[in-house]
Amino acid sequence: MSKVKNPPAVFVIVGLIVFFSLHVFSADFHKARESAIKPGRFHLGPLQIVPQITLENIGYTDNIYQYSNEARAGWMADLGLRVKAAAAVGRRLVLIFETHPYYSYFSAVDTERAFNHTNRARLFTRVAGIHLMYSLEYDNRRWRPNREFAARVRNQSTYHYLEADIGNHDALFITAYAGILHLEFSEDGFMEQYDPGLYLDRDEQVAGLKLNLPVFTATQLSLKAELREYRFDRTRSRDGKSLVTGLDIRFPEIGHLTGSASLGYKRYFPEAPGYKEFNALSGTGHITYRFMRRWRLGLDYNLDAIFSFISPDNYFNESSFQGSLDYYISRNLRLGGSYRNGRYDYRRLENGVLQFRDTHQYFEIRAAFRLAGTTGVGLTFRRGEWDSRRTDLKRDYYFIGGFVTHDF
Repeated sequence: MSKVKNPPAVFVIVGLIVFFSLHVFSADFHKARESAIKPGRFHLGPLQIVPQITLENIGYTDNIYQYSNEARAGWMADLGLRVKAAAAVGRRLVLIFETHPYYSYFSAVDTERAFNHTNRARLFTRVAGIHLMYSLEYDNRRWRPNREFAARVRNQSTYHYLEADIGNHDALFITAYAGILHLEFSEDGFMEQYDPGLYLDRDEQVAGLKLNLPVFTATQLSLKAELREYRFDRTRSRDGKSLVTGLDIRFPEIGHLTGSASLGYKRYFPEAPGYKEFNALSGTGHITYRFMRRWRLGLDYNLDAIFSFISPDNYFNESSFQGSLDYYISRNLRLGGSYRNGRYDYRRLENGVLQFRDTHQYFEIRAAFRLAGTTGVGLTFRRGEWDSRRTDLKRDYYFIGGFVTHDF
């Protein structure tokens, strides 16, 4: 029997994560400089250095793989160190560097253990009233996004990004940006039948324009238009362009309502003959609301339509939502829970007819105790379920363990 090589759609999530991260940071030079000159925990010459120990997913699960025909139980942990270094050089330059090396450990499966690292360097400046930011990111991780059941895969990504803010940030101003992204997947024998790199290695080029208007205090509304081009290394039939128009809103970093959200309309234009244009809602959001002093409500969502890498003839619409609620029993003790539901509708490129659907959901309950400042430790219990009509594959798992949080 020949070996089938059709990678699952989950790994395009890597590209989505990068896509959404492009708008998390602002080119505002003054805010970057103010953040860089705040007293850090350590000093190294002009650098303010803030280290954070990261301990995540520390605990026991009854199914490490989450996709295998036979569940494999074991202990797991992600142990690392996140370091941020910032410096203001004179009155016209700010440098910020962030790195996060960490090790993923699995007691039962040696092949799942891996060393990973993420790195980001940013440079801010201000020339003739124009705020400029250049960003360089390089990630090398063996990981598994939680949106869909699948094995872990080694992924390397590099992207360069340039953003310019033109005008007064206290009034109406314009943002222009452009970026180049490269993605590589280097895993052999993935799930015993797929080769992610064959279908997923690609370059992306992005250019966009935003019209920004500050409202109230620090809340910002933005009208956006973004064009993106996809060029695949070996599967050129998937090349194409997308156009996204929509509205972004960014809430202050400090206050009762924090976070950001976007909602738009995406049109995708495949270049291959016989593939027709398709469209869908597009957006992402992470919003937190503090109320009645002791309660914190959270909302996360993702909406998009992208090519399916399960089959070259399909694309899928993603819609996923997560809600969370936390209650502060006291200043040092917090209880909470969350629920997430994701749906992936796979449709034909020729006519948009629904072919099958994958779903994913999980719930979590947790408790956290403050150690110092915004740092705390906690215990969590999660249970997740996956259901794929494509393969009649149903999986579930539970996880019980601990974590360290820096958002108390």
